[in-house]
Amino acid sequence: MSEFSSCLNDIKEERGITSALIAQVMEVDVSVIYRWVKGERLPNSYDKVKMLAEKLKLSHGESIRLREAYEISSIGEVKYKS
Repeated sequence: MSEFSSCLNDIKEERGITSALIAQVMEVDVSVIYRWVKGERLPNSYDKVKMLAEKLKLSHGESIRLREAYEISSIGEVKYKS
């Protein structure tokens, strides 16, 4: 599981939302969200992550946490921390 998928799962659990609801607000097929949640894929751009945070009305802290998790998953934890 990637850092991003772990964070997204946490947000889903904390807010009681489903992958189907995320797919609906993001206007994508639910299979896309399932892949994000399982850590098989990442959103194809940083803008998608920002849109996800906006559409889910995440708090500022949650939004930062999700964006950082995306960056870590995209470039790797070692590069991110250096």
